[in-house]
Amino acid sequence: MTRTKQAVAWWIALAIFLLWSGWLSWQVWLYAHPNIVSLPQLHLAQLIVEADVPEAKNDAMVVTIKQVVKGKELLQTNPSIPAPGGRKIIVMNLAQSKGWQGPGLYLLPLYPMEPKGGELPHFYVVPIPISPGFYYTKPEQIQKPIYIMSDDIRQQVQKWLKTP
Repeated sequence: MTRTKQAVAWWIALAIFLLWSGWLSWQVWLYAHPNIVSLPQLHLAQLIVEADVPEAKNDAMVVTIKQVVKGKELLQTNPSIPAPGGRKIIVMNLAQSKGWQGPGLYLLPLYPMEPKGGELPHFYVVPIPISPGFYYTKPEQIQKPIYIMSDDIRQQVQKWLKTP
């Protein structure tokens, strides 16, 4: 093989390598940070709702429920009647939750607080359960994720909780 043919072969190999690297980089940019819902968190939650969340002003936020995924009985006295959309609840630690991106529609895994007479029901965001053999050294390390609603998140929840 002559020197010219070696140079052409080298340039072709370099071009293929750069194209392949560019394609892989594009795939990483598209799919590197998927939103994955924590299945243990969903199982631990007593109430899972799709809710419209306003701007965070303080620790206790009033949110409007759009759809109840799990735990309708916590919101009403008669479980045979579907939970109405538009019901308001108070969520306590929402602004400190991982995944907070400002006002919008979120999937909220919640558990109830002690009821307070005459007020809206109060709930906390459920943390991800601690894995065996692991412990948190600081309370700030406890993850309490919420999820901005998308078709991908909705499909994961329906698949994992087997809801229609």
